[in-house]
Amino acid sequence: MDDYYNKHYIRVDERNCIVNGFSNAFEQPQDGDILHNERGGRHFQLRIKTDDGGILSKENPPLYDVYGVPLYTLIDDMAQQRTPEELDADRPPLPEPGPDILSIAARSLEVAALSFVALAQTSELFDDVTILENADMFAEWPIETGLEVKRGTILWDDGALYRALHDIGASHKAMRPSENYVGKGGSSANLWQKIGNPDEEWKEWSQWIGVGDLYQIGAKVRSIDFGNAADTTVYRWISTAADNVWKPGEFGWEKAGVYEE
Repeated sequence: MDDYYNKHYIRVDERNCIVNGFSNAFEQPQDGDILHNERGGRHFQLRIKTDDGGILSKENPPLYDVYGVPLYTLIDDMAQQRTPEELDADRPPLPEPGPDILSIAARSLEVAALSFVALAQTSELFDDVTILENADMFAEWPIETGLEVKRGTILWDDGALYRALHDIGASHKAMRPSENYVGKGGSSANLWQKIGNPDEEWKEWSQWIGVGDLYQIGAKVRSIDFGNAADTTVYRWISTAADNVWKPGEFGWEKAGVYEE
């Protein structure tokens, strides 16, 4: 029995930006569609030219960013990622917000911050990396008189965050977390746990969850290469895109060598 292949097609706009990609197993080509692979599998695979001249195939990849801007152009029958400058030029300008919009936005951010702090202190929804990236949302020691310190409470003290390991009564509230945490010693070393190092240069990458700042151009993180599932090496990455929500290795990041502790 002869092998059967599906044909994969690409549709481009007047600027050669890729606006659609599909397999003829699910969609039939229109006039002007370009044959991308005549011996493909059932599902569409986009063949992308890499910076080193190689070819990377991705199955049904997203073709647009969060703003609806095409991510790829077609050059010599191969897809090529568009530059951050090209993407920015295509994004529509944001309207000037009026006073009402500004006040609503400010209130929404305030509510989001309060919700984030409450969930970070009472659940395991957020990991320590995400908590450290939003460290400025937490209260600073010393705490207000009469404020209860429950197990899980997170406070900022002397350049670091600390999490209460127990409910802390009035007799212990005056003890600084930075002097009484596990590993430090002090008269009550079991009261607090230090949360990471907020000044670390290559922080672990974490997916944006709608709270806190997006990664901007020049942001530094450490992460595996999400574009190569077989590679478990942790690399250093530098963001090349503004408002970056993408995973390192997929788009918007430049590899800066292997990360070493």
